[in-house]
Amino acid sequence: MTLQEYQDILFGILCVVDDICKKNHIMYMLHGGSMLGAVRNHDFIPWDDDVDIIVWQKDYELLCAKLREQLPQHLRIVTPNDLLPNFFDFVTRVQDIRYTVHEPAEEDLFYENKQNHAFIDIFQFVYSANTKWQIKWIALKHKILYGFGMGHRYRINSEKYTWIQKCQTKVLSSIGATIDMGKILKWRNRLIHKQGKSPKRYCMSVNSPLRGIGIPYESEWYYDVCYMQFRNRQFPVPRGYDSHLTLQYGNYMVPDKGTGEYVKHFIE
Repeated sequence: MTLQEYQDILFGILCVVDDICKKNHIMYMLHGGSMLGAVRNHDFIPWDDDVDIIVWQKDYELLCAKLREQLPQHLRIVTPNDLLPNFFDFVTRVQDIRYTVHEPAEEDLFYENKQNHAFIDIFQFVYSANTKWQIKWIALKHKILYGFGMGHRYRINSEKYTWIQKCQTKVLSSIGATIDMGKILKWRNRLIHKQGKSPKRYCMSVNSPLRGIGIPYESEWYYDVCYMQFRNRQFPVPRGYDSHLTLQYGNYMVPDKGTGEYVKHFIE
């Protein structure tokens, strides 16, 4: 499968999710490289291989319910609960089960091959704090729970970790391995519910990979959407997309010097 063919599959998934959100009046927004692609390229970034969307936590459960009800048979939603008693990460995905990314390996079988299909990622944005220091404290709690979850992973790839990160991961995953993964998910949901009770200046993505947790986004950037052309249709991006993309990429309209490309995904 070529990258172009893979992007076509991802675009098909995105269009179905967009239709379901419109039908059920659920606000969502393109995120990360997908947002950048819509704003700058009006298409995928040529080398991009994923689609990311944002949904406010208050709409997350409704979105999951409607996706389970209304997705066509070739698509499915996979949440962290669907991987129990195991853990991969906290990201919810919509997958096209007709297409696998690669031949199933031992790790794929560990997850019942639920992580080996073309998919788009759904990131949950939650009100978090009124100061950046409070954001860091809340992010630390989420990272600890993530570390506990890693005790239920097939394997931990720590090749790029510093020795401190390796020690932290070893301790947290060892503790987490003694705790039921379902209980860890309940603790996480309780934390999310507590922090999202009322509007605050900053919000955060609570199910990003580790490096994305704790980025202090201004909540007002995401209160409303505008629409950008992406291929042959319009998709919603945050009204504050310029501030978001500047925080994420810097001068996002100019590709990185020397490479001619952005090779950074959201977490990098």
